[in-house]
Amino acid sequence: LLLCILFITQALAGSSPYHKLEGYVDELDAGTIIEIGSDRGEGSTGFFSKLANDTGHDFFSIDFSDDGFANAQKVCGSCAQQGMGEEWLEGFEHRFGSKRIALAYLDNYDWTYPWTTDMSYKRQQRVDYGNQGLSLSNEKSQAVHLAQARLVLRLCTDRCYVLFDDTWPSASYRKHNGKG
Repeated sequence: LLLCILFITQALAGSSPYHKLEGYVDELDAGTIIEIGSDRGEGSTGFFSKLANDTGHDFFSIDFSDDGFANAQKVCGSCAQQGMGEEWLEGFEHRFGSKRIALAYLDNYDWTYPWTTDMSYKRQQRVDYGNQGLSLSNEKSQAVHLAQARLVLRLCTDRCYVLFDDTWPSASYRKHNGKG
């Protein structure tokens, strides 16, 4: 029986929802920890690199952008992988054989909140994505995360933790919105 546990969270300014995983470290299966979407200074790559080192897991941080890749290299060296997350996952079995994913943090393809649309960093993201032939939209973010979640499901350990960033429940908690 395959069991994947999904943690859904809303990333709020100044919060680091991935720190909640510290309470589940003892429950991680043997396997690989992955982060799709390397950090840009908020500390997730360093957190997952340390978590992997402390628990004996392999760790990889995957980012399509030159900046994200360079930042990950500074934090964890050879853990940094450059590419699209879903493409990297598609090649996982070829690269790692029978290894499986024990924990996946999906924080790429940035979400645009209404109040961030005209901010300078968001305008720059649209340029950066466009330079890669990508369009930055919430619909595309959802489609990419769904594709990645399906790939992780195929590659995960019996008890796999998946954390989606920028995801929140509706008022009724029957539906979620955002990346996950």
